[in-house]
Amino acid sequence: MKLVDEKKALGDISSLNKARKNFSGFDAQQKAIDDLKAQYTEQKKLLDDPEQKAISQKYNELQSELDALKKEQDEAFTNLRGLREATDKARAEQQEKWQSLKDFKDNYYQQKRAFADYDYQARKARQERKRQEQLEWQANKRKETAAKRLEEASAPAYQDEILACEGLIRHFDPSALPAKETTATNKFAASAQRTVESSGFKGTRIVKKDDLKEKLAHWKSDQDRKTKENIAKAQKEIDRLEAEETDGATDTARKPSQKNQAVNGGAVSAGAELEQEKDAEADVAEELKKAKIEDGEA
Repeated sequence: MKLVDEKKALGDISSLNKARKNFSGFDAQQKAIDDLKAQYTEQKKLLDDPEQKAISQKYNELQSELDALKKEQDEAFTNLRGLREATDKARAEQQEKWQSLKDFKDNYYQQKRAFADYDYQARKARQERKRQEQLEWQANKRKETAAKRLEEASAPAYQDEILACEGLIRHFDPSALPAKETTATNKFAASAQRTVESSGFKGTRIVKKDDLKEKLAHWKSDQDRKTKENIAKAQKEIDRLEAEETDGATDTARKPSQKNQAVNGGAVSAGAELEQEKDAEADVAEELKKAKIEDGEA
């Protein structure tokens, strides 16, 4: 045999040996295939069993229900997400409207407080003007009353008594006193319209002329002292009335006195009215403070 043929034969032998080794693994694979076929046949027999068919059918039904529930769950989740988005949108709108309402209320209460302050200041100005007018009127009234009382008190004392006494003395004894100064009769002078009946004086005790002269002398000598005494009494009475006006104007307990209430037809003094207006202003200020607190809470 040639060398070339020998090498070729050796190569064929090696190839066949390798192929034999590969075919030896086919037996194991065939055995595994046969085992799988046997298991398939066994499982097929089990599936053909009525009990297994019922279980399989029940499983399929449960699986269908589970799929339906899952689908409903997905739809519910989608709806829930939509509801959450709608809720967030509604909450945002609510917040916006609430802020708008709050701004409106703040503006309203601010204008209300401004009007209350304006009304309070206007009322305070009116009360102050009225108080000044009342004080001026009261002061003028007191001045007139004081001037009238001082004028009455400054008149010579016993003047009426002296004139009456001199008239009686002249009636009883015209020469006892100097003749009264008479003025020329004027054509425009008023004449007596009536005469006094003297019948009513009948039976009256006649005072003696000496007693009349004694009284006349006493009145004339005491006239200056009595006049000064009357002036002092009038001034004292004026001072007392002014002191009562000052004392009556103080109402510390927020309850005016009888004088300050102008009862029984009396007039309210200017000082008392001032104190009452101050109390009223304090009450108004307190009400404004409460209104501001309520506005802040609102």
